[in-house]
Amino acid sequence: MHTLSTALLILAASAGASAQTPAPPRAASNPSTLSVHVTDKSGNGIANVAIALSGPVDRSGMSGPDGSLAFRSMRAGTYRLRFEHEGFVTLEREVVLTRGAGEVSVALNPSPVKPVVTPPPAPAPVVPRPAERTLRTVEPRALGLVDFINRNFIGSEPQKISLLACSDGGTARLIQVKEPLANQQDDTADQLLYVVAGGGVVRVKEQSYQAASGAGWFIVIPRGAQYSIRREGRNPLIALAVAVGPSCTETAPLAK
Repeated sequence: MHTLSTALLILAASAGASAQTPAPPRAASNPSTLSVHVTDKSGNGIANVAIALSGPVDRSGMSGPDGSLAFRSMRAGTYRLRFEHEGFVTLEREVVLTRGAGEVSVALNPSPVKPVVTPPPAPAPVVPRPAERTLRTVEPRALGLVDFINRNFIGSEPQKISLLACSDGGTARLIQVKEPLANQQDDTADQLLYVVAGGGVVRVKEQSYQAASGAGWFIVIPRGAQYSIRREGRNPLIALAVAVGPSCTETAPLAK
């Protein structure tokens, strides 16, 4: 009896085991490949396009010489692609990738030509108005040089310079020289020198002019030229010097 019960239990266990269905094997995950091709509107491939891909897997890369780029070992799902190139308008495209291989082709529009902006012309420089010139009041004057020299003779002084006229057109002086008048220079006016009396040497730059004793010598001294005056003989050299050009700046009264 015990042997029969044991045999029945073994048969029941064997029948239950044979009735169970084994679980099917788990399907393997197949990676996908996404092939991208970028062209212009004429269908020519565009190289060096920056392609960024975001989704279940983030990737990026640059298109090759023919405008193609392949993203491998991708997961299936929805991706957002962004295409950037300096000479074209940036483009974004959404694509759904299934298992296996997928392809996407895009055509980029060229970037609009930026208008050439011509800078406005520079404003004309503001020229300051010249200051209003106040003219010196000049009264007519007549002067006898011989009488003037007799009244204002040099005496024992080495040199004596007397102001005879002062106007907006120049300055007139009487120069009396006993001792040499050296290293003279006027950078603003030409000097007209007329020897009235005496004799001597007038040296202008490197040129010497011999003024014989007596009146009548006339010498032009250009502005900026260095000059000197030296008497010869016992009597002083006396000359009328007229500075032509700039306004007279003397403030001393005229000699009488």
